[in-house]
Amino acid sequence: MRHLGIVLAGWLLAGIGAALGSLLGRIFGPQGLYIGAIAGAVGGIAAATDLLRWRGWLTPPHDHRARFVGLIGLAFAAPIASMGLNTPVILILATGLVGLGMLLGARWPAKQRS
Repeated sequence: MRHLGIVLAGWLLAGIGAALGSLLGRIFGPQGLYIGAIAGAVGGIAAATDLLRWRGWLTPPHDHRARFVGLIGLAFAAPIASMGLNTPVILILATGLVGLGMLLGARWPAKQRS
């Protein structure tokens, strides 16, 4: 359940953040729409990691890794989403890359200090 929760929290909060950011960015034109969506998704990733840390599902240093790899997932998802703006299925699946990235980052093994 914990793994599914990490994926869903990253997926949903990044998607909600991107939607809200694009709505606010639309005021500034087409470029503002994309910048707002990316900024909103970054905020959603930060909110997801904070929520998961609060729930006890992520602990340091895994919370930082989940956030970082989630941002990498966003870097892959943003171009895919911008190419498929006419179909919501593409947007939903592309945002799923963020959640999968967060899970990958959360599962990344911690280095042992000697």
